[in-house]
Amino acid sequence: RLRRLVPIPPVVSTFNICPIINVEYFLYIELTTIGILSTTTASAQLPLIIGTIPLRQVCTPPSRQVSAP
Repeated sequence: RLRRLVPIPPVVSTFNICPIINVEYFLYIELTTIGILSTTTASAQLPLIIGTIPLRQVCTPPSRQVSAP
């Protein structure tokens, strides 16, 4: 088991709502094993979501109070 911390520099948040501007981040991982008979390489590209609001936090709009006439 190998663990590595990946430092993330200050960057713009992930943004893919606007049809003109699209900001996405990916983590590319490559693993190479060297064996007696062969060398094998496996790779994966994982999407990263970078933002300022945690995804687990639910933002609810403020409630509107309707006054009776």
